[in-house]
Amino acid sequence: MTAINCLKEIALQQMILTKKRYGKNDQYIAWHGYQSFSVDEIEPELAHEIGVKLAREMWGDRFQILVTTHLDKDHIHNHFCFNSVSFRDGKKYNYSKSEIQRLRDCSDRLCREYGLSVIENTGKSPGRPTWLDEKAGKPTRYNLYREDIETNGLWYKKQDEYFLPCIGVSQEQTMRTGIWGERHRQYLKKYRRIRYCNLLTSGQLNAYLADVNSQAEKLFFQLVNEFAQKENVTEKLKEEDAITWVQKMNNIRNRAMEIVNQEIIFA
Repeated sequence: MTAINCLKEIALQQMILTKKRYGKNDQYIAWHGYQSFSVDEIEPELAHEIGVKLAREMWGDRFQILVTTHLDKDHIHNHFCFNSVSFRDGKKYNYSKSEIQRLRDCSDRLCREYGLSVIENTGKSPGRPTWLDEKAGKPTRYNLYREDIETNGLWYKKQDEYFLPCIGVSQEQTMRTGIWGERHRQYLKKYRRIRYCNLLTSGQLNAYLADVNSQAEKLFFQLVNEFAQKENVTEKLKEEDAITWVQKMNNIRNRAMEIVNQEIIFA
Protein backbone atom coordinates (compact mmCIF):
# COMPACT_ATOMS: atom_id res chain seq x y z
CA MET A 1 0.00 0.00 0.00
CA THR A 2 1.16 3.53 -0.80
CA ALA A 3 -0.30 6.69 0.75
CA ILE A 4 -0.16 10.02 -1.08
CA ASN A 5 -0.60 13.29 0.85
CA CYS A 6 -1.31 11.33 4.04
CA LEU A 7 0.11 8.59 6.26
CA LYS A 8 -1.24 5.13 5.53
CA GLU A 9 -1.43 4.27 9.25
CA ILE A 10 -3.82 7.17 9.97
CA ALA A 11 -5.15 7.92 6.49
CA LEU A 12 -8.80 7.65 7.55
CA GLN A 13 -8.36 10.09 10.44
CA GLN A 14 -6.54 12.58 8.21
CA MET A 15 -9.27 12.42 5.58
CA ILE A 16 -11.94 13.01 8.22
CA LEU A 17 -9.98 16.00 9.60
CA THR A 18 -9.87 17.50 6.10
CA LYS A 19 -13.64 17.18 5.83
CA LYS A 20 -14.20 18.74 9.24
CA ARG A 21 -11.81 21.58 8.45
CA TYR A 22 -13.98 22.64 5.50
CA GLY A 23 -17.31 21.60 7.04
CA LYS A 24 -18.07 18.99 4.40
CA ASN A 25 -18.91 15.80 6.26
CA ASP A 26 -22.06 14.90 4.33
CA GLN A 27 -22.75 12.90 1.16
CA TYR A 28 -19.77 11.13 -0.39
CA ILE A 29 -17.03 10.16 2.05
CA ALA A 30 -14.47 8.99 -0.52
CA TRP A 31 -14.15 7.97 -4.15
CA HIS A 32 -12.95 4.64 -5.46
CA GLY A 33 -11.21 3.76 -8.72
CA TYR A 34 -9.42 0.72 -10.07
CA GLN A 35 -6.96 -0.29 -12.77
CA SER A 36 -6.70 -3.84 -14.15
CA PHE A 37 -3.98 -5.60 -16.13
CA SER A 38 -4.09 -8.62 -18.44
CA VAL A 39 -3.50 -12.04 -16.89
CA ASP A 40 0.18 -13.01 -16.53
CA GLU A 41 1.34 -9.75 -18.14
CA ILE A 42 2.85 -7.92 -15.17
CA GLU A 43 4.46 -8.43 -11.77
CA PRO A 44 2.78 -6.95 -8.65
CA GLU A 45 5.64 -4.53 -7.94
CA LEU A 46 5.48 -3.00 -11.41
CA ALA A 47 1.68 -2.86 -11.33
CA HIS A 48 1.87 -0.95 -8.04
CA GLU A 49 4.48 1.43 -9.46
CA ILE A 50 2.20 2.23 -12.40
CA GLY A 51 -0.78 2.62 -10.08
CA VAL A 52 1.04 5.14 -7.91
CA LYS A 53 2.05 7.15 -10.97
CA LEU A 54 -1.54 7.12 -12.20
CA ALA A 55 -2.88 8.25 -8.82
CA ARG A 56 -0.37 11.09 -8.55
CA GLU A 57 -1.22 12.32 -12.04
CA MET A 58 -4.97 12.07 -11.54
CA TRP A 59 -5.50 13.33 -8.00
CA GLY A 60 -2.10 13.87 -6.35
CA ASP A 61 -2.15 17.66 -6.45
CA ARG A 62 -5.37 18.03 -4.42
CA PHE A 63 -6.48 14.86 -2.65
CA GLN A 64 -5.35 12.34 -0.03
CA ILE A 65 -5.04 8.93 -1.68
CA LEU A 66 -4.42 5.29 -0.86
CA VAL A 67 -3.14 2.95 -3.58
CA THR A 68 -3.30 -0.83 -3.08
CA THR A 69 -2.41 -3.68 -5.43
CA HIS A 70 -4.58 -6.80 -5.20
CA LEU A 71 -3.69 -10.38 -6.17
CA ASP A 72 -7.02 -12.02 -5.28
CA LYS A 73 -8.14 -12.45 -8.91
CA ASP A 74 -6.58 -14.08 -11.96
CA HIS A 75 -5.47 -10.63 -13.06
CA ILE A 76 -3.43 -8.19 -10.98
CA HIS A 77 -5.25 -4.92 -10.33
CA ASN A 78 -4.89 -1.66 -8.41
CA HIS A 79 -7.46 0.05 -6.21
CA PHE A 80 -7.52 3.78 -5.49
CA CYS A 81 -9.36 5.33 -2.56
CA PHE A 82 -9.19 9.10 -2.28
CA ASN A 83 -10.88 11.74 -0.17
CA SER A 84 -13.94 13.38 -1.69
CA VAL A 85 -12.75 16.76 -0.32
CA SER A 86 -9.51 18.44 -1.38
CA PHE A 87 -7.01 19.18 1.38
CA ARG A 88 -5.74 22.12 -0.70
CA ASP A 89 -8.89 24.19 -1.25
CA GLY A 90 -11.79 22.27 0.35
CA LYS A 91 -13.54 21.71 -2.97
CA LYS A 92 -15.19 18.38 -3.63
CA TYR A 93 -14.07 16.08 -6.38
CA ASN A 94 -16.17 16.55 -9.52
CA TYR A 95 -17.03 13.07 -10.74
CA SER A 96 -17.99 13.17 -14.43
CA LYS A 97 -17.76 11.32 -17.72
CA SER A 98 -14.81 13.48 -18.69
CA GLU A 99 -12.98 12.42 -15.51
CA ILE A 100 -13.67 8.76 -16.27
CA GLN A 101 -12.24 9.27 -19.75
CA ARG A 102 -9.23 11.11 -18.35
CA LEU A 103 -8.55 8.17 -16.02
CA ARG A 104 -8.74 5.72 -18.91
CA ASP A 105 -6.51 7.86 -21.10
CA CYS A 106 -3.89 8.27 -18.37
CA SER A 107 -3.92 4.56 -17.59
CA ASP A 108 -3.61 3.60 -21.26
CA ARG A 109 -0.74 6.02 -21.82
CA LEU A 110 1.19 4.71 -18.81
CA CYS A 111 0.61 1.09 -19.86
CA ARG A 112 1.88 1.81 -23.36
CA GLU A 113 4.95 3.53 -21.91
CA TYR A 114 5.69 0.31 -20.00
CA GLY A 115 5.03 -1.84 -23.06
CA LEU A 116 1.78 -3.29 -21.71
CA SER A 117 -1.44 -4.03 -23.57
CA VAL A 118 -4.50 -1.78 -23.49
CA ILE A 119 -8.10 -2.39 -24.51
CA GLU A 120 -8.80 -1.00 -27.96
CA ASN A 121 -12.25 -0.02 -29.27
CA THR A 122 -14.01 -0.54 -25.94
CA GLY A 123 -17.71 -1.25 -26.05
CA LYS A 124 -20.44 -0.80 -23.47
CA SER A 125 -20.31 -3.35 -20.64
CA PRO A 126 -23.36 -4.75 -18.83
CA GLY A 127 -24.56 -2.72 -15.84
CA ARG A 128 -23.98 -3.75 -12.24
CA PRO A 129 -27.49 -5.30 -11.79
CA THR A 130 -26.82 -7.55 -14.80
CA TRP A 131 -23.36 -8.38 -13.45
CA LEU A 132 -24.88 -9.39 -10.09
CA ASP A 133 -27.48 -11.57 -11.82
CA GLU A 134 -24.72 -13.21 -13.87
CA LYS A 135 -22.70 -13.85 -10.74
CA ALA A 136 -25.75 -15.37 -9.01
CA GLY A 137 -26.48 -17.62 -11.97
CA LYS A 138 -29.77 -15.94 -12.86
CA PRO A 139 -30.87 -15.88 -16.51
CA THR A 140 -29.78 -12.77 -18.39
CA ARG A 141 -29.50 -12.05 -22.08
CA TYR A 142 -25.75 -12.55 -21.77
CA ASN A 143 -25.77 -16.05 -20.34
CA LEU A 144 -28.60 -16.98 -22.71
CA TYR A 145 -26.43 -15.81 -25.59
CA ARG A 146 -23.57 -17.79 -24.11
CA GLU A 147 -25.68 -20.95 -23.86
CA ASP A 148 -26.74 -20.51 -27.46
CA ILE A 149 -23.13 -20.04 -28.51
CA GLU A 150 -22.05 -23.20 -26.67
CA THR A 151 -24.93 -25.21 -28.15
CA ASN A 152 -23.84 -24.24 -31.64
CA GLY A 153 -20.26 -25.35 -31.09
CA LEU A 154 -18.59 -21.99 -30.57
CA TRP A 155 -16.67 -20.93 -27.49
CA TYR A 156 -16.17 -17.92 -25.21
CA LYS A 157 -13.60 -16.57 -22.77
CA LYS A 158 -13.89 -14.87 -19.40
CA GLN A 159 -12.66 -11.28 -19.23
CA ASP A 160 -12.74 -9.98 -15.66
CA GLU A 161 -16.26 -10.93 -14.50
CA TYR A 162 -17.82 -11.12 -17.97
CA PHE A 163 -18.01 -13.85 -20.59
CA LEU A 164 -17.13 -12.59 -24.05
CA PRO A 165 -17.96 -14.72 -27.13
CA CYS A 166 -15.06 -15.55 -29.40
CA ILE A 167 -16.22 -15.58 -32.98
CA GLY A 168 -14.06 -18.37 -34.34
CA VAL A 169 -13.75 -22.12 -34.57
CA SER A 170 -13.24 -24.17 -31.43
CA GLN A 171 -9.78 -25.33 -30.45
CA GLU A 172 -10.66 -28.94 -31.37
CA GLN A 173 -11.20 -27.85 -34.95
CA THR A 174 -7.92 -25.98 -35.38
CA MET A 175 -5.27 -27.28 -37.78
CA ARG A 176 -1.89 -26.30 -39.11
CA THR A 177 -2.23 -23.30 -41.40
CA GLY A 178 1.50 -22.74 -41.99
CA ILE A 179 3.47 -19.61 -42.83
CA TRP A 180 1.76 -19.07 -46.18
CA GLY A 181 -1.66 -19.60 -44.64
CA GLU A 182 -0.95 -17.07 -41.89
CA ARG A 183 0.19 -14.51 -44.46
CA HIS A 184 -3.05 -15.02 -46.36
CA ARG A 185 -5.02 -14.71 -43.10
CA GLN A 186 -3.54 -11.26 -42.48
CA TYR A 187 -4.31 -10.27 -46.06
CA LEU A 188 -7.96 -11.34 -45.68
CA LYS A 189 -8.35 -9.53 -42.36
CA LYS A 190 -7.04 -6.29 -43.82
CA TYR A 191 -8.36 -6.26 -47.39
CA ARG A 192 -11.12 -8.90 -47.61
CA ARG A 193 -13.04 -8.46 -44.38
CA ILE A 194 -16.34 -9.91 -45.61
CA ARG A 195 -14.65 -13.01 -46.99
CA TYR A 196 -12.67 -13.40 -43.75
CA CYS A 197 -15.77 -13.07 -41.53
CA ASN A 198 -17.77 -15.52 -43.63
CA LEU A 199 -15.03 -18.14 -43.39
CA LEU A 200 -14.53 -17.48 -39.68
CA THR A 201 -18.17 -17.72 -38.63
CA SER A 202 -18.82 -20.78 -40.82
CA GLY A 203 -15.96 -22.69 -39.18
CA GLN A 204 -14.13 -23.13 -42.49
CA LEU A 205 -11.32 -20.60 -42.04
CA ASN A 206 -8.52 -22.88 -40.87
CA ALA A 207 -9.32 -25.56 -43.43
CA TYR A 208 -9.27 -22.92 -46.14
CA LEU A 209 -5.95 -21.49 -44.91
CA ALA A 210 -4.41 -24.94 -44.69
CA ASP A 211 -5.36 -25.53 -48.32
CA VAL A 212 -3.90 -22.15 -49.33
CA ASN A 213 -0.70 -23.04 -47.48
CA SER A 214 -0.47 -26.40 -49.27
CA GLN A 215 -0.96 -24.78 -52.70
CA ALA A 216 1.59 -22.07 -51.93
CA GLU A 217 4.22 -24.52 -50.70
CA LYS A 218 3.75 -26.71 -53.76
CA LEU A 219 4.09 -23.77 -56.17
CA PHE A 220 7.05 -22.31 -54.27
CA PHE A 221 9.15 -25.49 -54.38
CA GLN A 222 8.13 -26.13 -57.98
CA LEU A 223 9.34 -22.67 -59.03
CA VAL A 224 12.56 -22.97 -57.03
CA ASN A 225 13.39 -26.28 -58.75
CA GLU A 226 12.54 -24.93 -62.20
CA PHE A 227 14.60 -21.77 -61.78
CA ALA A 228 17.54 -23.73 -60.35
CA GLN A 229 17.57 -26.15 -63.30
CA LYS A 230 17.33 -23.35 -65.89
CA GLU A 231 20.13 -21.36 -64.24
CA ASN A 232 22.34 -24.37 -63.53
CA VAL A 233 22.30 -23.88 -59.76
CA THR A 234 23.21 -27.47 -58.89
CA GLU A 235 24.66 -29.54 -56.06
CA LYS A 236 27.94 -29.52 -57.98
CA LEU A 237 28.03 -25.70 -57.83
CA LYS A 238 27.26 -25.93 -54.12
CA GLU A 239 30.31 -28.14 -53.58
CA GLU A 240 32.61 -26.03 -55.76
CA ASP A 241 31.49 -22.53 -54.76
CA ALA A 242 29.16 -22.49 -51.77
CA ILE A 243 28.99 -18.69 -51.53
CA THR A 244 27.88 -18.29 -55.17
CA TRP A 245 25.36 -21.13 -54.71
CA VAL A 246 23.83 -19.42 -51.66
CA GLN A 247 23.59 -16.07 -53.45
CA LYS A 248 21.92 -17.60 -56.51
CA MET A 249 19.51 -19.69 -54.41
CA ASN A 250 18.51 -16.69 -52.32
CA ASN A 251 17.76 -14.79 -55.52
CA ILE A 252 15.72 -17.72 -56.85
CA ARG A 253 13.77 -18.09 -53.62
CA ASN A 254 12.97 -14.38 -53.53
CA ARG A 255 11.63 -14.48 -57.08
CA ALA A 256 9.62 -17.60 -56.33
CA MET A 257 8.17 -15.96 -53.22
CA GLU A 258 7.09 -12.89 -55.19
CA ILE A 259 5.23 -15.09 -57.67
CA VAL A 260 3.52 -17.11 -54.92
CA ASN A 261 2.48 -13.91 -53.15
CA GLN A 262 1.08 -12.46 -56.36
CA GLU A 263 -0.75 -15.56 -57.57
CA ILE A 264 -2.00 -17.08 -54.29
CA ILE A 265 -1.35 -15.16 -51.07
CA PHE A 266 -2.43 -11.67 -52.10
CA ALA A 267 -4.89 -12.69 -54.78
